[in-house]
Amino acid sequence: MPYSWNGNRTVAGTYTFTTTNSQGCDSTATLNLTVASLTPGVSISTSATTICSVEPATFIANGINGGSSPSYQWKKNGVDVGSGSTITFLANTLSNGDVITCLLTANNTCQASAIANSNAITMTVKQSPSLAQITDGISTISSASLCKLGSTYKYYDATPYGTWSSSNPSVASIIGVSQAGVVTAKTNGTATISYNIAATNGCVSSSSVVVTVAAITPNAITGNNSICVNATTSLSCTAPVGTTGVWSSSNNLGTINVSGVYTGTNAGTYAEARYTVTNATTGCKAYSSKTITVNAIPSVPTITYAPGTTNPQAGAPTGSFCVGKVFAVVATPNVPAGVWSATGVASITSLGVVTVNALGTGIIKYTYTSAAGCVSSRTMIGNGYSCAARGAIENSQVATTNDFFVYPNPSTNYVNVQLEKLIPYSYLSIHDMYGKLVQKIVIKDLITNIPIEKFSNGIYIIQLIENNTISSHHLFTVSR
Repeated sequence: MPYSWNGNRTVAGTYTFTTTNSQGCDSTATLNLTVASLTPGVSISTSATTICSVEPATFIANGINGGSSPSYQWKKNGVDVGSGSTITFLANTLSNGDVITCLLTANNTCQASAIANSNAITMTVKQSPSLAQITDGISTISSASLCKLGSTYKYYDATPYGTWSSSNPSVASIIGVSQAGVVTAKTNGTATISYNIAATNGCVSSSSVVVTVAAITPNAITGNNSICVNATTSLSCTAPVGTTGVWSSSNNLGTINVSGVYTGTNAGTYAEARYTVTNATTGCKAYSSKTITVNAIPSVPTITYAPGTTNPQAGAPTGSFCVGKVFAVVATPNVPAGVWSATGVASITSLGVVTVNALGTGIIKYTYTSAAGCVSSRTMIGNGYSCAARGAIENSQVATTNDFFVYPNPSTNYVNVQLEKLIPYSYLSIHDMYGKLVQKIVIKDLITNIPIEKFSNGIYIIQLIENNTISSHHLFTVSR
């Protein structure tokens, strides 16, 4: 009949088994049993048993018969310092005479013992020299960004008699002068700048700073470099990859908005627009600049009748011209850069010859453009008048329904307006040559005194308004 046997905890030897069947018959079998017993072991090693105090030491455990998942308990001078399944132990700080050992705990099914002790390693630790940390002259640093190629940066260490070095001189070179090191940024990249002190026992201490050279080469600004006061120009500049840019103006000759639109505000030759880019990672900055000339607007030209011209307004009310009248005007400055134009009932040639073509309002305009392209202009307004309809002939004095006289003319401080007759609810309206209303005066007497001390030099039109209709008008001149 079948049988089973649990051999746990059985020692090695020869075993006899007897079985009896259902009829009472016995059967005997012999079994020779060998029991295996595993013994775990562990040894440790390190690359050097003599080190300097600033150096770490790595120890490695070599275990045997540890099972499927052995564990290691590391000890320093008999005190637990680290445990787990790793076979390595890193000691960052050791003292002279420290002893390192390891305890292996095995997990075999059959093992004579679960625990194995390693050999002991006694460390010889030489004292490294004391060394201060590197500073930038203000505070201790371990990393720094250098933003401009060719520029120099100074670092310091308080410990004397050390030497400076760079791990990558092609990126950042260094020249040591005693406890100061002068670093020169050569090209973008990373280098470790070190300051080393050597002791007579051969130990070396080192303080270091990792420098990242991250110089930015900004792109050029494009756009016009010459504009007029109050004019604008759109500037453009592309920020290098990894940077963001901001527009600014370096002086009061102009302003610039966030989109790069530059507006000239004051005339000058050294207006400067800047586009500053910043690396978001390192904080390094650089800028492109563009010099812009802001040109002045030329003075407003003057328009006068050409020398020797007979009064072209004769035969018509003041401020008007007889239809068909032809006369010449001149402007100052009178140069090839000036251009005549006309609208309404007036026409004008390039030489300033005006023709009054019909009834209505006519405007002549002189536009002057400076060598820098800046423009200024002056207009002169007059009315085409049908002199024949009044029975008047050219150059004759015209009587109106209610005319008036202005005196003295020209004047400096005041003018008098004398009416032929007084009509209720009438008033005087004074305009400059551009049509701008300067003063409005209600008429109360036949003679009205008008102070003009605050009037600017020039020609003015004074109109008599009766029943909301212009009855007549005259010119008077303010001259000081």
